[in-house]
Amino acid sequence: MKPEQVNYDSELEHSIYGTISTTTTEGLWSQITANDGNVYKTPIALLEERMDKLELDNKLLRLKILGMEGKFTQEEISNIRKMLMSNDEASITVADCIIENS
Repeated sequence: MKPEQVNYDSELEHSIYGTISTTTTEGLWSQITANDGNVYKTPIALLEERMDKLELDNKLLRLKILGMEGKFTQEEISNIRKMLMSNDEASITVADCIIENS
């Protein structure tokens, strides 16, 4: 009796879940180095984030002190705080100028 020959190429194309898709190392490397989905941040990026947060805290504290000195009303303080927290760069710049010139 002659042993049966097995075609391994056709068996590798199918699995119990369907067809097998092979990946390359480029696909894995692009997942590691992608900026948008990378959970690991460089130390420089972490320092920049921390500096931005500390600068915002400093501005808010200066605004609070100016409010205690009576230079701004509570409504003006809340408006300037909203300007500092906004995503609009122009609003942030105007709020910075208001605090610096007070």
